[in-house]
Amino acid sequence: MALKAYRPMAVAAASAAAALMAAGCSGSSGGDEPKPMSAKRLAQASLGAKEVNGYQIERASAKSAAGAGSAKADRSECQPVAALLGSAPKPKPVRSVVNTFARTGDGKDYEGLQGMVRVAAYKGGGAKDTLADLRKAAESCGSGFGMKTGEGEEQKFSAVQQLASPKLGDESAAYRLVNTSEKAPSLVAVVRTGSTLSMFFVTSLTDPQRVEMPQDLLKAQVEKVQKAEKGHATAPSSGDVEHGDAGEAGDSQDS
Repeated sequence: MALKAYRPMAVAAASAAAALMAAGCSGSSGGDEPKPMSAKRLAQASLGAKEVNGYQIERASAKSAAGAGSAKADRSECQPVAALLGSAPKPKPVRSVVNTFARTGDGKDYEGLQGMVRVAAYKGGGAKDTLADLRKAAESCGSGFGMKTGEGEEQKFSAVQQLASPKLGDESAAYRLVNTSEKAPSLVAVVRTGSTLSMFFVTSLTDPQRVEMPQDLLKAQVEKVQKAEKGHATAPSSGDVEHGDAGEAGDSQDS
């Protein structure tokens, strides 16, 4: 997914290509299908502004971070990758929370590493199916693919390279996407915890070729999702919860 240029916190962000996907959680309600986290619980599962040392985190809407609408791949087998790079993934999550982040150094200087995290709750097997479809599409489209964003912008990826999966959650996957127009790679990691996906999209403005996945941020986010699933979450983070099948974006207080 190619992210629009965004400005996390006070940092002026130039154009950045990244994608959103991550693993989440959802406890079973006693039936065969896990129940998606409520809006309140999902907000609790999202990282707060200063919760991870060395990062500034800011709440954003999916559309402002990833562009509007659903992306369309030039090959049907690549569509699962393209769909997840836009703000309208398929299948739609019931609800999601989106944050942008920027890594800071001494004196809160920005180091160039930035990206987006989406924590999304799915119905039934939606989270598992989404990750399975992504794996299949990434394998089929390793040599690259083209797509048109929901806003009509043409994008071309010369490669989709598999990376070592994070050892987090129930299952995970990670990829390196090379955007030919921006000549900069983006890293994508997706972690599934029950029926929740934690999706991470990372790029570097200062040294694009040396972009790295922020393992400490991944670990902190997935652990918070796991705590929320068990009912041990902290107070909800501020900001809206984006609703998919459940309705419009807003601060739903269901539990």
